[in-house]
Amino acid sequence: MSLLVFSQSIVEIPVLKNVGKLIASSGTFISFAGRFALDSYGNFYIHDRDRGNILKFSPDGIFLGPVLPLGLKKKEVSSLRDFYLSGNLIYVIDEGAKNLKVFDLNGKFKFLIKTHDVPGSVGVGPAGTIFVADFDPRKNALISMYDSRGKYMGGFGMPFHDPDFTYPQKFYQLQRNITIRVSPSGEVGVLSNILGKFRKYSSAYTLVFEKKIEGPEVPRGNIEIYEDTVTVVNAAVDMAIDAKGRFIISLPSSCAYVYDPQGNMLGKIGIKMPEGLLSPRILFVSGNYLASSNRNRIFLLDYSFVEGRF
Repeated sequence: MSLLVFSQSIVEIPVLKNVGKLIASSGTFISFAGRFALDSYGNFYIHDRDRGNILKFSPDGIFLGPVLPLGLKKKEVSSLRDFYLSGNLIYVIDEGAKNLKVFDLNGKFKFLIKTHDVPGSVGVGPAGTIFVADFDPRKNALISMYDSRGKYMGGFGMPFHDPDFTYPQKFYQLQRNITIRVSPSGEVGVLSNILGKFRKYSSAYTLVFEKKIEGPEVPRGNIEIYEDTVTVVNAAVDMAIDAKGRFIISLPSSCAYVYDPQGNMLGKIGIKMPEGLLSPRILFVSGNYLASSNRNRIFLLDYSFVEGRF
């Protein structure tokens, strides 16, 4: 795509690579992508929800193979919910086993962390500290911390509360739909995907602020429970924190909102498509790159384009 400009007060980020088309031309098509991340060599790691695995590609789109061993054993993944790549490790949420498993970039098992429930999200700090959204009702802590080898270090953060979700099952789901990310300086960002609220905790894990995401692109989150079926509507989809400590929070529809480290809104970013603007939805920041996936629309975006435009 050519260089893009402002439209409707939303900064339209240039697409560096249409990764979906790139990998399809190499013989591998992903129709339902989850997270898309990059390692330090520029290789692509894409959660293929249909195959239930992470697929690895070279920067040129050449398929390098599936990453994770699948199965029911301890060192295998039974049901991949999400993953996060940090350094030379991939942190995998295994929904089937209800725990967090850690692998190297070639899929070699390193260790696992037993959690109370399926983790909502995982973030990794600059010293390798692992933060897991795993609400512990006994300690009333929203976030559990582990060292770089998976040893438990404690918990922090009060659960999110809302009068619409006080029913026990809804309250529980509210704490389960959380995104965690950590800034380069070790501050922890926590997003309630349902409420559309985000928090910042200091590197000492004290609350700095909680802000409500408000704007015309923000839907009302909701939880509906029918017998054993749960339907969740997210007000916000995902969150990333860039090298300057800014929060990028993607929305279901047309854009993402960007906030400064103090929680003040700076502006909006979106991807220009023939039918209009598209939200980057599932996000991963790597230097000047923003990896974005929205079902079969998988893009590598020029995040440096936003500098000086807010």
